[in-house]
Amino acid sequence: RVKHISPYGFIIKPFQMSDVRTNLELALHRFAQDRRTRREQARMQGALQSLADALVMLDADARIALLNGAAETLFATTHAQAAGQPADALMRFCLAGGAKPLPLKLLLATAEEGAGASLPEGVGLCPPDGQPFAPLAGRVIALVNEAGARTGTLLVLQQPTEGDAGALRERLSEALSLSDQ
Repeated sequence: RVKHISPYGFIIKPFQMSDVRTNLELALHRFAQDRRTRREQARMQGALQSLADALVMLDADARIALLNGAAETLFATTHAQAAGQPADALMRFCLAGGAKPLPLKLLLATAEEGAGASLPEGVGLCPPDGQPFAPLAGRVIALVNEAGARTGTLLVLQQPTEGDAGALRERLSEALSLSDQ
């Protein structure tokens, strides 16, 4: 009956004073551990929120598990609104100059463990009608458990500076002019 409330301990009557002491010591130890864990989680959450890069964590089913502040800004939504939603409902990627969306599964398939794989060059967010293409830089990282099974994906997205965007436009223009010849 007590499992659902996760007590720090319990005592069954009749009891010995040594049982009370032991239960109190264990409860105080567990309480201190829980407190440290909550502090560490709050510190990590603060660090994630303060990053300039947009972080999007997807679960194994490609549903939104986490958006940091930069991702909330990039996708014009909040973590609370996006959590649990299919990622392709929030994020539509396409190649420069192409209006056709790039299948999210294809992009996620490029993910690697560890440092991850760079986003393919020329990938960006599909612009709403009349808006200019917004190229992105970043990494696609496979998240795996101890057994090596994939548990999700982390997208680290950066909007390039105007200089980066200009260089990308120049390379794309050159590539297009070469293909016309």
